[in-house]
Amino acid sequence: MGNRDAFPGQSGGSIGRWYVEFKIKLNGASAPTILSGSSFLATSGALAHVGGTNVISVTLRDPWPEIIFANADLRDDAPNGAYVTIGSITGENSQTVPPAPIAFKLNTWTAGGAVSNDSSATVSVSLAIRNSNTTYGNNP
Repeated sequence: MGNRDAFPGQSGGSIGRWYVEFKIKLNGASAPTILSGSSFLATSGALAHVGGTNVISVTLRDPWPEIIFANADLRDDAPNGAYVTIGSITGENSQTVPPAPIAFKLNTWTAGGAVSNDSSATVSVSLAIRNSNTTYGNNP
């Protein structure tokens, strides 16, 4: 998990970190569309959505040891306070051979905290990812 090629929307940082950004358009009951950062997402089945739910599944292209920071922002045409959260993350420190890529869930909500099924908003995601299991000083 050490050496990596940099894809568009991805940059190297200090202390073995990579910073990644991508943007998707939610399409109601259909699968989302990738607007930018597609080279960082899995080449097949990167995004999935089951109609009638508020869950969007995201699979990254490569395995990574750990997501240090994750943020998602929902941009909607209606200024109604709706938002998106990042749910369960799987695949961190994958010990399978070959290692499993990281996957996570995005969940859409109304301003009042109720489930917002089949959203059609745009979602931007930013991630800071540990590139290796190397530790530096007292900063594991």
